[in-house]
Amino acid sequence: MLISDVRASATEEGGSTRLTFRIENATGRTQILDAVRSDDAEEGSLVVIDDGVEAPAAAGLLMLDHETLNLGTSHIRVLLHGLKRPLKEGDVIAFQAVFRDGTVPAQGHVHATINN
Repeated sequence: MLISDVRASATEEGGSTRLTFRIENATGRTQILDAVRSDDAEEGSLVVIDDGVEAPAAAGLLMLDHETLNLGTSHIRVLLHGLKRPLKEGDVIAFQAVFRDGTVPAQGHVHATINN
C-alpha cells in the first residue's frame, strides 16, 4: 500500500481535522482499510457521504488490487477527532492507516483549508 499527497486541515486543540490522501493498492490482493489513527488524536473515523448524508464506513473501505483511491475527491472522508494539539498551517501530522493485513505509517502537511 502506498500513501501519498497527504494533507490535513488546520484546527484547534480538541477539534477535528480532515485528512486527504491517495492510496494505491499494489499488494497483489484486495485490501480493507479499517481505521486511521494518530498519536495526535483521540480517535479516527472513516465516513461515507451519500446524498449529503454522512454515515460511518462500518465495514471498512474495500480496495481491489491495483486500485488507486483519491480521498481528496472521493465521497469517503477520513477524520481525526479530539486533537491533542492545535494544527497550524505548515505543521506536519503523522498517522497510521490500519488495514486488515497490517498498518501503513504516513505523514503530511497541514493546510489552512482543504477543498471538497
